[in-house]
Amino acid sequence: MSAEATHATSALATDGGIVPVIDGGFCVGCGACAVASEGRIRFVEDEAFRRLPVIAQAGTDDLQRAARACPFSPTALDETEIARIVHAGAPHQADEVGRYLSLAAGQVRDEATVMRSSSGGLTTWVLTRLLETGAIDGVVHVGTGDGAELFEYAVSHTTAELQAKRKSQYYNCDFSQVVAGLKGNGRRYAFVGVPCYVKAMRLLTLDDPQLAAQFNFFVALVCGHMKTKAFAQLLAWQCGIAPNELARVDFRVKEGTSRSDDYRFAAWRHGSTEPVIRRTRELYGHNWGQAMFQLRACDHCDDIFGEAADICLGDAWLPRYLGDPKGTNVLVNRHPVLEQLLRQGAVDGAIQLDDLPLADIVRSQEGNFRHRRDGLAVRQADAARRGQWTPPRRGFVSLAQVSFYRRTIVRLRRCLGEATHGAFAEARRSADLSVFTARTRRYVRAMEWIYKLPLLARPRELARRVARKLKLV
Repeated sequence: MSAEATHATSALATDGGIVPVIDGGFCVGCGACAVASEGRIRFVEDEAFRRLPVIAQAGTDDLQRAARACPFSPTALDETEIARIVHAGAPHQADEVGRYLSLAAGQVRDEATVMRSSSGGLTTWVLTRLLETGAIDGVVHVGTGDGAELFEYAVSHTTAELQAKRKSQYYNCDFSQVVAGLKGNGRRYAFVGVPCYVKAMRLLTLDDPQLAAQFNFFVALVCGHMKTKAFAQLLAWQCGIAPNELARVDFRVKEGTSRSDDYRFAAWRHGSTEPVIRRTRELYGHNWGQAMFQLRACDHCDDIFGEAADICLGDAWLPRYLGDPKGTNVLVNRHPVLEQLLRQGAVDGAIQLDDLPLADIVRSQEGNFRHRRDGLAVRQADAARRGQWTPPRRGFVSLAQVSFYRRTIVRLRRCLGEATHGAFAEARRSADLSVFTARTRRYVRAMEWIYKLPLLARPRELARRVARKLKLV
């Protein structure tokens, strides 16, 4: 972390909110603090593409407002407290998903539309209906960048603009400039983001009546973890396109697939109209469980289904839907207006909508629950043992509930994720991808091997051997 990013006067350094988040490396780079401080907190980017807040020009009031908006600040409301305020009318509640009105899985029925979507197409469909019915004037969401960035936050005011910027973008972005530019213009918007970004935007609106009047709907996307822009560069480099040659990527190409979880990755070189396409699961680093380029904040988040959002959508990773290569969404809805839109869409035949029990919703993201609930208990206990500060969490799972085998996986994943940032920066400096693979391969092989342990005799003993060899905590 740069000296500029951490510099503060003695008075500011005593702030109990945002300073420990910055000093501990837990900033997710959403930009909420920049909005709250009216730009007096700004960001720099390190060589690993992690965005770092610079607070040298911020006053005490700025830091206090920023702390109330930061999704990892101990000063901010947590997801349960936010939901108590904004979803008071939701009739159901569960620790796994927060408050809710309905649980379902679904898909847009128009095949051409759903094939151009990341999953079942319901996220864009819901936002399109909000625009068409006049419930909102625009959508604030991540889309293809117009400048140096592959992706960036933007505003779509028409359905055509919205359609052009759909699909998944595994790329850390900042919404501050867009939101600051919209503030006070009298228009209404839907905000789209991963759960921590939606939480940050909710916190801003709870502290700012002007923003509260403008942002009427919040749409969350189920998130395994946030990746830096190095992830796109790593996959593209394996397609023969070096980072300085990369112009565009598509993380979810469905053509030629037989299952919804077997998609392709496409990358375009500057000056070329033809993409290079590779099967994603054949690319080094594709496995989400390896946590390559994961931000540290993601290791201390327990929100799977965007509990501060009005609706959260993700992939329906369930056996009954995996065989459909077009993809299917799973959703948790908390807003009566969205409920009416969804039910009417099903009646009209525009979408397929299947009500699901809570158990299926949880099962659709069971790996995410292991990471964000079981894994969080391990990581927080490890940090406490070292005397390190971590963002406060809600404590759904205790360390005693996590097996030694699972603890070993969690610790190995953390080591691998942390190693990737510096390793890829070095590879870029050397213009040699093999530098990255050489520095991370032993962790990847250990992770591949440890997942096979349950099939072997004496898995606990072998897990301990792996832990000792790699010096895991």
